[in-house]
Amino acid sequence: PQQTFGSAQHVPAERSLEDYTAIIQGWVHDCIQTHTKCGLVELSKSDLPFRVLCIAGNSVVLVHAQDTIIDRYATLSHRWGQKHPVTTTEENIARWMEEIPWEELPKTFQDAICIARGLGLSFIWIDSLCIIQDNPQDWEKEARRMATIYSNSHLNIAATSSIDALGGCIFSRKLPSLPLHSGDRRQILLQGSENTSVFVRPSFRPTHARFTTPNYASGFSLDIRTFPLLTRAWVFQERFLAPRTLHFHSTEIVMECRSHLRCECTGVDKVSAKRFDLETTSDAHVLDQWMEVVEEYSKLAITKDSDRLPAILGVATRFQQRLRSRYIAGLWEVDLARQILWEV
Repeated sequence: PQQTFGSAQHVPAERSLEDYTAIIQGWVHDCIQTHTKCGLVELSKSDLPFRVLCIAGNSVVLVHAQDTIIDRYATLSHRWGQKHPVTTTEENIARWMEEIPWEELPKTFQDAICIARGLGLSFIWIDSLCIIQDNPQDWEKEARRMATIYSNSHLNIAATSSIDALGGCIFSRKLPSLPLHSGDRRQILLQGSENTSVFVRPSFRPTHARFTTPNYASGFSLDIRTFPLLTRAWVFQERFLAPRTLHFHSTEIVMECRSHLRCECTGVDKVSAKRFDLETTSDAHVLDQWMEVVEEYSKLAITKDSDRLPAILGVATRFQQRLRSRYIAGLWEVDLARQILWEV
């Protein structure tokens, strides 16, 4: 049967936090040890966000990163949705720097903090809490640092199936498009064999396709019911920049790093990640890749039109480090004649 159908690991409907962290630790360790593109980053003070959440022990405290010894930190990718999460404002920042009450944190934040703690991390960066949301100067300053914030994170935790901050990362598995629960299995005994059986479950291929096929080429329509996070423009650069993004999806967890993909069922293990290559290719190919970035990014949703350029600034910063060209509102001076063309 293995030669006929292939093989995969069973994905249970429920997993404990300890089970999750054991799986993730194995993936991250393998990534750091075997992928040359994904090694650990030595952080200097200039590499750190201005603020982070200290989650050591049982408390959650907003701290200035420059005043703290930080060797590693996690980040969170989440969808704000209609029900905005708790935020840091000029009014509450002093209280948050004493302690943020656990009960005021939405489930997505609580889950991400528990996952980070389980992985031995003492710090996490969450946009709504680490940026003063009613201070335009603070927001603009941190928006310009997104390339550094996500590129230097140890792990980006993504609440990929949650429509807002209340949805969480850890929940019972389900496949919304199929009648069977992802924990259901059907056992088929093979004729003439007493020891061999085949277990059948709903296919995870649609899930895998979202991580192996670029939107601009696949024609795969974004489904707000199953991949709500991946419809958001801000998340594009968070995935692009982070060395490792861990997706908590309703079918299974998937990790994409700068080299490969991993998933619980092992169906995409060792598949090359759909990362853009800015290091080992020609300038012409890098510019072609920028055009692909713009095409894919332009299809994603954003709440404020004024955020369209800031939300891709981190990606542009990485391209500028490679191209050494002037960046002009989404265009590169070195390729300006071609990039101002369009077709309808």
